[in-house]
Amino acid sequence: MAGENEGTEGKDGLTADDLALLSDDGGQKTDDGKQAGDDAGKDKADADGKDAGQQQKTEDKTGEQTKDDTAPVDWRAGIADAKLAEYAKRFTSPGDLVQTTLKLRDEVSLRIKLPGPDASDEDKAKYRKALGVPDKPEDYKIELPDGMEATDADQQIIDMVLPIAHANGVPAAALNGLIGEFLQKSHDLQTVAVQEITKAQEDAVTALKKEWGADYEPHLNLANRAAEVLGGEDFKTFLSSTQIKDGGMLGDHPAIVRFLATIGRRTDEGDLMIGSTADEKASIRDQIAELNRTVPVGSAGYKDPAHQKKLTELYEAAYGRAPIIGSQTRAA
Repeated sequence: MAGENEGTEGKDGLTADDLALLSDDGGQKTDDGKQAGDDAGKDKADADGKDAGQQQKTEDKTGEQTKDDTAPVDWRAGIADAKLAEYAKRFTSPGDLVQTTLKLRDEVSLRIKLPGPDASDEDKAKYRKALGVPDKPEDYKIELPDGMEATDADQQIIDMVLPIAHANGVPAAALNGLIGEFLQKSHDLQTVAVQEITKAQEDAVTALKKEWGADYEPHLNLANRAAEVLGGEDFKTFLSSTQIKDGGMLGDHPAIVRFLATIGRRTDEGDLMIGSTADEKASIRDQIAELNRTVPVGSAGYKDPAHQKKLTELYEAAYGRAPIIGSQTRAA
């Protein structure tokens, strides 16, 4: 028996009984290991699930925090002053506010500050210089519009305006434009006035020619000579330079021309010979003197009727029809 038992030992010296026992323990151990593995797997799964849940909560919390951090913030919220807060609504962002402020600062730096009542002479001088006011009235450079030439009257106006403009601080550019425009308007008005005077003259001539017909020229000569003899040069200048409401001159009005023509036609007293001007009278006197030289008083030719008629006409033309002193004592 012993030989069989010994014959049945394995190469590791283990009997069959030992192997059976080991086989039972191994199975038990295998079951235990399996159970342990299952338990460990369950524990690990529970731990993983717990960790996963915790991680999800952390991520959710982090996501919420990140969402809150990126949400727009009202940068005006910290402005306590209601007026400033209302003004801030005009700007979309602090950057917009800063940009606008810088732009405003640049604009302000280019502005010319008006001196106050207590400003020094130096500040006032700087202000005038910044505006373009010259140092002296004669430093203004007046440039008239193209095609315009200053008349003597225009130059008188300019000379009068320059010191006034300088005293009131008018910039050179402004004064130059002002004078140019003023003189242009003045020339335009003068052109219109001349046109009105010309039309009034033409209308007066038309009316008087229609009224006097062929006697127009003689009546006009009488009117002109009456104005010269009765009124003199000053009166004639007054008539030709006084503009009346209709745009014409006083001396061109038909009523004035009729009045003077009537005076010229009816006047026949003494030295007032309306029919002759001063130059014509001088010429007549020269003719009388020449006749008296060639045909002396008392000579045979002096009594000739034709000679006497000629003398009479010349005396009437020079002195009128009133008796000339001493004429009654002339030898006939």
